[in-house]
Amino acid sequence: MSFFPIILRRISIIRPACRQAGITTMQCIILAAGEGQRMRPLTLKTPKPLLLVNGKPLLEHIINSLPIQITEIILVIGYLGGQIKNYFGDNFQGKKISYVFQKEFLGTYKALELCRPLLGTGLFLLMYADDLHSPASLKKMTDKKDLAILVKEVPDPRPIASVLVNDDGTVKEIEEKPKNPKSNL
Repeated sequence: MSFFPIILRRISIIRPACRQAGITTMQCIILAAGEGQRMRPLTLKTPKPLLLVNGKPLLEHIINSLPIQITEIILVIGYLGGQIKNYFGDNFQGKKISYVFQKEFLGTYKALELCRPLLGTGLFLLMYADDLHSPASLKKMTDKKDLAILVKEVPDPRPIASVLVNDDGTVKEIEEKPKNPKSNL
């Protein structure tokens, strides 16, 4: 019972502390609506973001790795989304949480479009609920105060995506599940 007031106090402390330090607060959208079909039978009764990794749900690890600038999370839920909502509630780890329900799985853009009414005017971070990133990498991205994408070199990008960058490090092209990838990023 005492957990709820502590969370509210942490929210009221984090935002002013960010403002005092000159840190711009941001929102983070986490896409967590999928069925996790490749993880079956583990995901028959549990959504993939709630599968335990080292004793905690995968999504909890992701939220714990977010930088202090992230003060609000928008979770896009679908398959067994009620379990996610019940676990994280409206506030978790000092961050406000809002939920958007995705009925049809029509890609990242459509999921992002559902969040538009909840987004402010500033930059935001978009993440998937099944990707783990280091806190240092996420902080580096949010500190940029510009458009950024986190990529990693992989031996074979064909099952995921390939990112082609210009000489100055800006993104030239992103190709989803390429048959003939132009890079290993």
